[in-house]
Amino acid sequence: MTNSQWYLITWGLVGAVWGAGAVYNALYGPKVVERRRAAQGLDRLVWLGLFLLATRVLPPNFWTPITIPSPWLRTAGIVILVLSTLFILWARWVLGTLWSGAAMVKQDHQLRTSGPYRITRNPIYTGFLGMAVGTMLMNGFGIMLLVVPALLLFFEFKIYTEEGLLTKTFGEQYLEYKRRVPQLVPGLVLPRRK
Repeated sequence: MTNSQWYLITWGLVGAVWGAGAVYNALYGPKVVERRRAAQGLDRLVWLGLFLLATRVLPPNFWTPITIPSPWLRTAGIVILVLSTLFILWARWVLGTLWSGAAMVKQDHQLRTSGPYRITRNPIYTGFLGMAVGTMLMNGFGIMLLVVPALLLFFEFKIYTEEGLLTKTFGEQYLEYKRRVPQLVPGLVLPRRK
């Protein structure tokens, strides 16, 4: 299969599930009790600016010196892309109607700590990062060397807002969960500041 076919299957599947889930949640999900937006619209403007910089301002051959076509990188990328796709879909399934695009608390909200939420506190973001890394390896790096770190920064910004709301809502229960489970990278435990 070509890279484009892999992208269509994985990214397309995630996009279809997200769209269907958003419609289902809007119709049948619990009511929103509290919502927080992280600098509404700012995150999208930053993304748009980086995308335009990378694709329109810089010449196409700018990325050639840092593009390494390799069958080994491509194979590793496909494996990571597929596994990350499965991980993100699992996380989305476990979250169910509590999923939303913005940080919010819904009626009868329960903290999810099972399934993929035992592996990382933010398995959907972990899955998206894995999908981006897989895509980067399939392409031999190139422009994705800009996209992956930008995606990481974007998610860190969203996580900061979401974790503030979760701490406010669940208090010590969330803080204890935070101590046990890594934020994004499975198995990565960073030392805590005192």
